[in-house]
Amino acid sequence: MIHPVLHLRVRQREEIINACEQLYRTMNFREITLKEIGSITSFSHPTIYNYFQTKEEIFLALFRREYDRWNEDLAAMILDGDPPLARGGSFMKYTKLGNSDITVSRICMG
Repeated sequence: MIHPVLHLRVRQREEIINACEQLYRTMNFREITLKEIGSITSFSHPTIYNYFQTKEEIFLALFRREYDRWNEDLAAMILDGDPPLARGGSFMKYTKLGNSDITVSRICMG
């Protein structure tokens, strides 16, 4: 069983990552600040530094989470015996724009 303090810390990190994801739907990477992330969490923006050192680190955690979810979905499709994209499913596409902006889009097949 996870220690209650560790469990709380994981939940708090997830809250920050979720806020970043929410902002990323309407803003680009350069526009998002730790202050804005803090404004939609239960933390002040200086408190976020207790969990992440930079906004880049938060975005990396977000992309890792999405990558892990995508891999789980892909593994489930393969274990079901279906070719990964033959079922008309979808997958995430990451596209690098410029020097640091990354666009995430869901691509539907079939």
